[in-house]
Amino acid sequence: MSNAAQQLDREVEILIAAERTFSRFGYSRASMEGIAEEAGLSRAGLYTYFSRKEALFKAVVRRLHEQTLEEAAEIAERQGLSIDDRLVGMFEARVGFFVDRFHGLEQAQELFTESSRQCADVLVDARRGYRRMLTRVLRDADRAGEIRLRQNGLTAAGAAELIARAVEGLKAGSDEPLSPKAFHDRLAVLLGLLVRGLAPGQ
Repeated sequence: MSNAAQQLDREVEILIAAERTFSRFGYSRASMEGIAEEAGLSRAGLYTYFSRKEALFKAVVRRLHEQTLEEAAEIAERQGLSIDDRLVGMFEARVGFFVDRFHGLEQAQELFTESSRQCADVLVDARRGYRRMLTRVLRDADRAGEIRLRQNGLTAAGAAELIARAVEGLKAGSDEPLSPKAFHDRLAVLLGLLVRGLAPGQ
């Protein structure tokens, strides 16, 4: 294995260790010393990869969003799925991932707040990338006759924004956070209703 590949593998190990540490202690209580220990490094060794906690936190957030986008992209390209199943799978990968990962986590709100404060550019890029992916899937479904966008006064981009906002509302619209099961069940119902509303002849 080349030195570059070894370094990349080590960085991934550090990010995994950092994610565990942030999840356990929250952002403010997590320390570089604790992350180094979790990763099996000295503090000095950790600083050769990441010089500040802020940079490490941002790298963790970027990696999580890249993972969800890669999984959503795989589902978007998978053969043999109906538009209903494709959309459910994509949103499970993109939104359901975070519901599953952070439900019941004591530090979840702090981590989300810090993500919004420190990683706004990462979040915007991920959101835009997902909307572009969703737009392509809806445009392809329209061309295949699974849905009718123009008949409903929508463009593919407009439908993508409408559906994404509906799902975000599903996640955020309850006084108490939905359990993962409740979220996944309601997600399937919501997307089924939206797709049926766009179906030919409706």
